[in-house]
Amino acid sequence: MSERVEMRMEQSIREYEQMRITKLFENDEINTIIKKREQFEYKLARPHKEIVDYLDYIRYERSLLRLVNERNAKEHKLINFIGQRIKGLYNQSTHRFPNRKSLWDDYFVFITSTLSRADNAEVSAVLDNTILHHGHHVENWLKYIKWERAIRSNETKVRNLLMRALMKHPTSEDLHFEFLDIELANERELSETDVTGNVTLLYTNAIKSLRNDNSVPAERLLTFKAAVLDLLEKFPFTRDLQLMVLKDVHDEHIKEELFWHFLAQRELRGQLTLDEAQNQLLDQKVDAEGKSQKLNIKRCVKVYEGALSKINTEKMWSYYLNTVLELNENIKSLPILKRSVLGCALKAAFHAKKMSEPLCIHYIDILYATGAADSLILNIIDDSLTMYPMSVTLWESKMRFYIQAKDDQRIVQVFEKSRHKLGNDSPPIWGLYMKYLLTLDEKVNGTKKLKDLFDKITIQPHENFRFLKVDAMENVTVLFGMKETRKFFNNACKGFPCLEMYSKMVELESLQIVPDLNNWRKCLESASRNYGRNNIDVWLDLIKFELKQGDPKMASQIAERAIGTLESKLVDSFIFNRDALQLGIVSV
Repeated sequence: MSERVEMRMEQSIREYEQMRITKLFENDEINTIIKKREQFEYKLARPHKEIVDYLDYIRYERSLLRLVNERNAKEHKLINFIGQRIKGLYNQSTHRFPNRKSLWDDYFVFITSTLSRADNAEVSAVLDNTILHHGHHVENWLKYIKWERAIRSNETKVRNLLMRALMKHPTSEDLHFEFLDIELANERELSETDVTGNVTLLYTNAIKSLRNDNSVPAERLLTFKAAVLDLLEKFPFTRDLQLMVLKDVHDEHIKEELFWHFLAQRELRGQLTLDEAQNQLLDQKVDAEGKSQKLNIKRCVKVYEGALSKINTEKMWSYYLNTVLELNENIKSLPILKRSVLGCALKAAFHAKKMSEPLCIHYIDILYATGAADSLILNIIDDSLTMYPMSVTLWESKMRFYIQAKDDQRIVQVFEKSRHKLGNDSPPIWGLYMKYLLTLDEKVNGTKKLKDLFDKITIQPHENFRFLKVDAMENVTVLFGMKETRKFFNNACKGFPCLEMYSKMVELESLQIVPDLNNWRKCLESASRNYGRNNIDVWLDLIKFELKQGDPKMASQIAERAIGTLESKLVDSFIFNRDALQLGIVSV
């Protein structure tokens, strides 16, 4: 085993010489790299290799490659040395663990994006092996097909791949769509009549395959047809085929919400509809852009309103409301019409009790923006809370309403009612109430209300309160100083500690003009004791502290404790990151 490792290490001598010649690395850095690679090579020389051995080695080499690029991206020889080693590791690992799909995916990404020059034959070989072992994943076929089209422009191979892929995945809409796209792009080689015939056959076969599979829901089928129509409209000579698809959509999907949404969207975009196609009215469409857009919006709304008279469901309302909301994202043109359409739609949906919680919230925002009466806004908030009593955002809206009204008594009532109603989901309510108290004049709250609130926050047991506790710690520091902050921290940690609080306390200690190193270290040590079994960062932070602020000699002792405490699966990752600190890949 040692002979094999020695041979592998000797093969890297030229690389280390290049590091010295270019002066990209100091001698101690090179020695660290040699030592680290030797450790990895011994792991790979063992009879029973683990996938993690390869992954850690690859991760290390890729971090080294990034470092070279950062220091001098023009150092092609050194980059090539490391790149070849990484490719070799990918080849070995995929050969030994061919069933790990993520390995093949990472390999493809590496050779096509990380390396400046990718060998097309090499990429093709990787993709061939990927579909050999993972051809049951349709995305692998699509990746290969798209790469061949974009990079190699090999139409014969692309068609061959598509036919092979469709034999394995006959109900993949993406594969059928890709085939249609390729055939339509062939208009330069064949006559329009031939292309239309080929595309019609491909579409018919695709629909037949999708219909024959009971696992393909009607919505997926309609979505595919809609995508095909959008593709066909780029090619004017396919008008007859568009009419066929439109008729197919109408005949098969008229009872579905998505059909009416599809129809309304086509009206909104001014696209060909079935009636127009059948009556040859396409050329009679309004030409003036402003007038055409106005007509399209009105026709779109009319379709939705007609649909809701037949299918009065939340899903149908959702399609309608999302469409008019999107329209109002850009009100540079026809602002009055768009706002009117939105207001009418939201009002109708609210009274029909078909409005989702997010849309209720949006409706309230619009009422504020348009200057609606306070009484109307409050009624809408209360009615929304009747529909969604567990909505944190709606309770926040109610509290904000009274904050704007400066009604302290109502604010307290809403806070108490909502925090008991929402329970462990109430931290945002606590946070809003804390911000409100912070805005009050000191004589009004006398700091007593805030102190009482902070005391209540420290005893909240659920993990959802951890970020609220962190925010409270910051406010305690600003208002009462570090002595009170340490008291708050200690009280909160007695029963319900959290890592985020330790991290914030460390940050606050470090920001003092004259940091108290003992308290700083004590907090880091406590974090490592409480969370050091399954978190490597608490150990790395403690090592960084000793290296920069404390006693550097303690760093090695801390590392030994970490290795003895951490779960076995995290030890290698810790060692890797500790070594990265020494190498300078991660700053102290």
